[in-house]
Amino acid sequence: MIVQISANEFNWFQVTAKEFADRFFEIYQGFEGKAALHLDHTRDLETIKAAVDAGFNSVMIDASQKSFEENIALTRETVLYAHERNAEVEAELGRIGATDKIETDNDESLYTVPEEAEEPGRTAGDGLSYDRLERAGVNTGLGLDYCAGDESFYLEMLRMYCAQGPEKRAELVSLYESANWTDYAVKVHALKSTSLTIGAEALSAQAKELELAGKRGDADFIRERHSALLRAHEELCGHIAGEI
Repeated sequence: MIVQISANEFNWFQVTAKEFADRFFEIYQGFEGKAALHLDHTRDLETIKAAVDAGFNSVMIDASQKSFEENIALTRETVLYAHERNAEVEAELGRIGATDKIETDNDESLYTVPEEAEEPGRTAGDGLSYDRLERAGVNTGLGLDYCAGDESFYLEMLRMYCAQGPEKRAELVSLYESANWTDYAVKVHALKSTSLTIGAEALSAQAKELELAGKRGDADFIRERHSALLRAHEELCGHIAGEI
């Protein structure tokens, strides 16, 4: 289940992101299923930061009222802030109508511009060997999507992923050796999210399995697969480093 609220609704109901999140997590404690907290269409970064800091699982930056270049720049800043805190990001390309009025005078501006949507395709290959990354298990199309089609931003994300690799693995090793499965699940969740952000879907799936095992305290499952995850992550970082 996904529970969501928008920035406008914060104003309508006179509630802050932290107040809403606190109440959500209070109720969630007695909920038997799985639920996520999402901040929908929001135009300013400060509101998004407040939501991420309050524990929202995902946020949406809607910079569709800005130029395409400004949209990408604001989306990029949002992604950097959110992903460092294990929150997912959705962005808006083109414009949509509001619930109470249409935001534009011209119907054509309600739709995505095809040439802008093709931006990732036009930039792909200028600075990266995407074929080799794909063979190494990286879905570069997915990674570019997360970066709003900005290849320089994608390169930055790949570099950050590799640079943080040794520290991430060391944290997992330490938690594994101390059998701290609760914190192990938190750290492997972060690896799952960052791996998916760059397009490493298979590694993200491996991490997800271990995250779930950590949450249920399944030590045998973790011991069977922990080393394989570390090897896969180290190998992937090596492949990426060789291309960037």
